[in-house]
Amino acid sequence: MSYILPIILNPGCYSFKCGFAGSTTPKLIIKTLLGKQASKAGQGSSTLKRSVFFGEEAEKSSSAYGLTISRPYSSSGINWEDISSFYEHIISKLEVTPEHPFAISVPFLHADEFMKRSAEILFEKLRVPNVLFQPESVMSLASIGATTGLVVIMGYRSTSICPVFESYEMSHASRNISIGGHNVSNSLRSLMKEEDPTFSPSSVELELIKTMLGVCASSRATPHEAKPPSIEYELPDGKVIRLNDSRWKCVESFFPEYDVPPSSVRNSRLFIGRKEYKTIPECILGSILSLDIPYQKELTSCICLCGGSSMFPGLDDRIHGDLSLISDHLPTRPKVIAKPERDIASYMGISIYASVTHCFSKMAVSRKEYEERGSL
Repeated sequence: MSYILPIILNPGCYSFKCGFAGSTTPKLIIKTLLGKQASKAGQGSSTLKRSVFFGEEAEKSSSAYGLTISRPYSSSGINWEDISSFYEHIISKLEVTPEHPFAISVPFLHADEFMKRSAEILFEKLRVPNVLFQPESVMSLASIGATTGLVVIMGYRSTSICPVFESYEMSHASRNISIGGHNVSNSLRSLMKEEDPTFSPSSVELELIKTMLGVCASSRATPHEAKPPSIEYELPDGKVIRLNDSRWKCVESFFPEYDVPPSSVRNSRLFIGRKEYKTIPECILGSILSLDIPYQKELTSCICLCGGSSMFPGLDDRIHGDLSLISDHLPTRPKVIAKPERDIASYMGISIYASVTHCFSKMAVSRKEYEERGSL
């Protein structure tokens, strides 16, 4: 029997990336948005042939069909009914049957719940034959050919710091901070309104402007020295906008103002054991110092940025610079790695992993095994 290439699924708060094992880029990238028909249908609803829209289609159809837009991932948790709809939609868009196995990268937050509930949907509802779950952090490292490093996953709602040693996620030393791409979006909207009160970008335009024009200042001193230049940009509708300081100030939301803790505080067990930090560099330092000394050097030498919110030009240099200010107790100088394709690092990693037949067969859970256990 020939090997059926698994469906690759890399879920995220901002988008779902999906395709087939062995591919280096996703076949589909769908915004993690659902548009559902409201209880009282809007104008034009008589022509509506379905009740749920996904991704950009949901955004574009919301006004015409009176749709209520929601995100399956929110600060209050995960809407599993919506996630189930997404899984079914992905199977349909990829034009395959549920007989295909799945390989899924598991986000750091709510990892156990994510695997348990996803297995219920895939095995019990969709009746898929096999599912492989692998941590997003481990797969991101795999995309650069590494098995050990500190993975900084910069997502839409938060940033997770995950130390990995020999492909094992050291979750006891992992950290999470509620700073992500949505902070940059909110900041950009406010800053653009200050620069031009007459311009009110839509959510689609705002994300486009952020992606195309956002840039990270190289240090806190940059605004007083050589700030990034202003730039003009033509939107799809032909309107030309000009961004001044807003193009770099919005990215400063990743680096809220804070006082660098004195050396004695950074080296204390109180600092190391904290679960909440004010900045991403602090979070990185806290994660590394919470590990035994033998691990610290290797992890400090491979700080791997990944995730869509890590794509701002200059961000890697800024994190390295800010980290250097507070890293005097680390065993070696920090090295920050930011590959050009880091926004799809997790997808690439699990795609490669699942394309190796013996790896998938050894690590995947079959529907028969799931039914015998009763759950994951």
